[in-house]
Amino acid sequence: MTARLAIDTGRCIGTSLCAATAPPHHVALGTDERAHLLPNAPVLGQEALDAIDLCPVEAIHLLPADSTTEERP
Repeated sequence: MTARLAIDTGRCIGTSLCAATAPPHHVALGTDERAHLLPNAPVLGQEALDAIDLCPVEAIHLLPADSTTEERP
């Protein structure tokens, strides 16, 4: 199964651990100081998967690549 990241922006508290861990083409902090996925992110690597484990509030999830769900509000 090919997967992609999803971020629950309502749960995110802006620690920036994911942005520091995931490659810069996957996650960035927005002007609201919360994590946001960047468009057209490539296939997930280990660094992106590590960001899931590091999130202290479990705001980052894996979804099937063909899922139509976007970031959770």
